[in-house]
Amino acid sequence: MANLNSEGFVAGIAIGYLQRDHSDMVFHTGGMTILLDGETNPHAIRGHNVEDDFGYSWGFNNYQSRWIGSPYHVNRSRTDQDGVFYRFFGPDPIAFHRSLSFRTGSRGDDMESVVYYYQIDDSLGQSSTNEISSSMLIPVKWQVTGLFPQANNWEIFQQKEFVEQLPAGVWPDQLVFEDQTLPVTALTSDHAWIDLQNVFFERNHTATPRAMIDHSAYVRTTVNSDSKREASLRLAVDGWCLVWLNSEKVATLRHENGLETVKIPVQLKEGKNELLLKTNNSDISPNKRLWVINTAIEL
Repeated sequence: MANLNSEGFVAGIAIGYLQRDHSDMVFHTGGMTILLDGETNPHAIRGHNVEDDFGYSWGFNNYQSRWIGSPYHVNRSRTDQDGVFYRFFGPDPIAFHRSLSFRTGSRGDDMESVVYYYQIDDSLGQSSTNEISSSMLIPVKWQVTGLFPQANNWEIFQQKEFVEQLPAGVWPDQLVFEDQTLPVTALTSDHAWIDLQNVFFERNHTATPRAMIDHSAYVRTTVNSDSKREASLRLAVDGWCLVWLNSEKVATLRHENGLETVKIPVQLKEGKNELLLKTNNSDISPNKRLWVINTAIEL
């Protein structure tokens, strides 16, 4: 709904829906995800469903106030509703200092949105390569594969899968090992974020996109360095994560307090460096089903 560079704040949002898919309620979309300052200080806001994100509960009604409201709502039945909803944040806007990516889940309905924001004009832009500045590298091209079940168990999560034995380099479109065939999906980072919620999800009530939980996946990328050097791998995840650089395990992270950022000392070699991560998704409180990864190399 919005993808912004530079500094500013989000003042409010309005969304209109015309329901086309009648298998579930129109506002069951899986909720909003707001990814903030990915290049410098990654943090996030994770919603739940449309009515919750707009300050309602168990649906909408035609109520309007200064900050939230629904000026138009037609409720023909539980699974046949149209409406327009707004929320303004007033004295508590959503501030960003480097970038913002504002998105929401979607179903097979007609939807339009307007995001109200203030922004300081700046020449900052998203890099098309993996170098964002002379002091930071941000991988852009990623590949992801999975899923592996029962990843809410720490011992099972740490078990070695065949993906860890693959040679360095680009994966094919499918990974095949014995009776396992796993698809490979290409992702492009957005302000240093990659989002697995749109890759791995289930259809609740056949329509509502809900991020898969209690599973794990692997992601890989390459980082180009013009020399052998010491660096810091900055990594933000909302769950557990195993980290390899050039086939050497460099970190085992058991994050259980929502999105957390760590800095891992690493040694880059000259040329291509292969980064491999294994991560899971959990809704064990206070985790928020936020299956995103933020990655940067600080030089």
